[in-house]
Order: sequence, then C-alpha cells, then structure tokens
Amino acid sequence: MLRNREFRSFLIALLIAGAVLTGVGFVLSPAAGIIAAACSLIFISLCLIYTYKRYVHLRLLCDYLKRINTGDYALDVRDNTEGELSILKNEIYKVTVALRERSESLQREKIALADALSDISHQLKTPLTSLLLMTDLLCDAQMPDAKRLLFTTRMRQQLERLQWLVSALLKISRLDAGAVRFNPQLISARVLIEKAVSPLLIPIELKNQTLYIEADDASLTCDVHWTCEA
Repeated sequence: MLRNREFRSFLIALLIAGAVLTGVGFVLSPAAGIIAAACSLIFISLCLIYTYKRYVHLRLLCDYLKRINTGDYALDVRDNTEGELSILKNEIYKVTVALRERSESLQREKIALADALSDISHQLKTPLTSLLLMTDLLCDAQMPDAKRLLFTTRMRQQLERLQWLVSALLKISRLDAGAVRFNPQLISARVLIEKAVSPLLIPIELKNQTLYIEADDASLTCDVHWTCEA
C-alpha cells in the first residue's frame, strides 16, 4: 500500500490532522489531548484496515484478470453485496462469461473448419480415382467410340467437380470470415440425389454394380452444390 503515492499522501494528511487535533487537545487540557490522540489513533487504524481490505480485494481481482488472460475462465467472482467493488466484480464476471462463450464459439468454428477441410480433401480422392481409371481405360485402342465418348463426358464431369471442390476450399475460408452467401433454390429431391451420387457412377459401373434411387416427387429449397457435397 505504501508504494501507492495517493495512499501515502492520504496517510500523511491523516497523521498531520491527528497531530494537530492532539496538539489542540493538549493545549486545552491533558485529558482532552489524550482523548484526541486516542480518537485519532482509532480513526487512522480504521482507515488503514479498510484500505488494506480493499487492496486485498483488488489484488484478488488482478490475479483473476491474469488467469483470464491465460484462458482460465472457471472462477466465479460475482458478489451480491453492495459497494463499488461488488459492482466491479459483477461487471468483470459478465465480461468473463462473454469471453468464455466467445472462446468456446471460436473453438467450435475452428473444429468445424478443420472437419470441412478434411472432408473436402477426402472428397477430392473420388474424382481423382475415377479420372485415373478412365484414363487407363481410354488407352485401350479397341474401345468402342460410344464408350469412349461416354468416358470422355464422365471425365469432363469429374473435372468440373474437381474445379468446384477447389472453389469450395476457397469458399470455406470465406465462410470462416462470414463473407459467403448461400444460393438457395427449389429443386426436386430425386434430381438432388442424382447430382449427389453422380461422382460415384463410374466406379459403380466399373464394378458392375447397380445403384437404385428411390425418391418421391418432393422438392426442397437449398444450395444445390453445398447440399450435394454434404
């Protein structure tokens, strides 16, 4: 406390006032001087005790703020008593809650972004695998022209999908910055499913498998590209 210049000035003023009051008391009478000295001592002691307690509370608040700075938001410093320090504690608690919620939100967004990037990276493998398979098959000089045209068309579709996925990576960074708007449009559920499974048609055909799509005539409003990828 004594390192605080304002407190030192206040303490010196109290001591001077007490000395003056005691001196005046002794001028009047020895008994008055003793009473004045005792009252001054009690008053100064009470001021010191009160100031010390305030410093203890302020030190605790400083320690709490240091913990907040390191990311520890666990301590609850709310105080329902009256007084300026109690008001300060409650305001600090409100700010702490807001910071904790913001930190948790940022952490969730960070995890979601990492998952999205991982998902798109994984989805890049599907069209790349299809393109490699079709490229190998196109090297067969005996392939019928109709089949070659079909594979060429499918390769173009896969290249367009790759282009969209790369674009999606850029969009994710913009999504993270809140700078992207979705393009909702009405589309048939069957058409949406067909678009979503189109990258799998080549691998399915090469494995002599059959894909059946069962969908009614329902429609929905969504961003087609993002919904297909999801």
